Amino acid sequence: MDGHSKLTERLLFEPAIYNVDITTDRTSDYRSALGYDQFVAHLVTATELASGEVATVQFMQATDSSGTGAKVLGSATTYTAPVAGGAADITAQIYQDQLDTANDFDHIAVKVTSDKSGAVVGYANLILGDPSYSL
Repeated sequence: MDGHSKLTERLLFEPAIYNVDITTDRTSDYRSALGYDQFVAHLVTATELASGEVATVQFMQATDSSGTGAKVLGSATTYTAPVAGGAADITAQIYQDQLDTANDFDHIAVKVTSDKSGAVVGYANLILGDPSYSL
């Protein structure tokens, strides 16, 4: 072995939100963030957005898997469609030390939305990285 770990040993991919209309705010299930150092949310829309329309991905944090005390975590990441329009493909990233662990916030979720007037079908994945244990 050359001392390198496999990428698949450092990342865990979890479906967060799948094939739903995101013009209504959609929040994934809350899952424990314990044991991981960094997190990525990846949002893709199957529906193209018209010029100037926006899709947003935002991390949320809570004290348990039921979403108790849910609040925003980090800054929202947005995609604004160019003049020609286009499908959103955006990522947001946060780190373990951004969680409000002093107040027992140790669960995360992904929230997605779009301001388009018509339906926007999208999906989001949650990627958990750099575990403190072997996957």
